[in-house]
Amino acid sequence: MATKTADVHIRINPTLKSQAEDYFEENGTTMSQAVEQFLAWTVKHKKTPMRLKHRANILDLSRMSKTEIETMLKDSEKEVKTGKHYTINEVRREMATKYGFEV
Repeated sequence: MATKTADVHIRINPTLKSQAEDYFEENGTTMSQAVEQFLAWTVKHKKTPMRLKHRANILDLSRMSKTEIETMLKDSEKEVKTGKHYTINEVRREMATKYGFEV
């Protein structure tokens, strides 16, 4: 009996896609097999095998040590005290420009 499959459609840079397909072919696998292995690993371990870059660069405290969090908070406090902070409108403009969406 054949294993059922589902289609997955993604948008990706065409050059990156071509380079990845070449790599997988050279290593005896396919893009579909690589994606399936990535998804299976992620589900099994309940995390990704590498740190992912989020569109909005969302801070994931669960991946940070207590020391890293404390350092980040101290740095943020220094920035506020020295006047290095942003208004909500500045943040919204940055999000729209840098990440392509409105907040």
